[in-house]
Amino acid sequence: MILSIIFIITAGSVCAQTLTAPMRVEGDFMIYFNEDMIDFSQPVHFQIADKGELDVMFIPEESWLNFTTFERGDPNYQFEAAVSYSWLTEHMN
Repeated sequence: MILSIIFIITAGSVCAQTLTAPMRVEGDFMIYFNEDMIDFSQPVHFQIADKGELDVMFIPEESWLNFTTFERGDPNYQFEAAVSYSWLTEHMN
């Protein structure tokens, strides 16, 4: 199945960045974030076709930073927060 996920990253009430990610999906997957990608003081708005919309506040966690650092071994791929596709779709309206 081809899925289109739209991430709307806001700064206050103004849309700061929108990323549309069409992708082929087979099962569940994780979406990772770091401080270069989002402002942790603002919600990330997810819109998934045929599923709904959801605003999520992320809290940077050292455990995710450690996990992604160990898993990838590359400082360019360090992430402090993550969410699974299944969690998003379970909590959408």
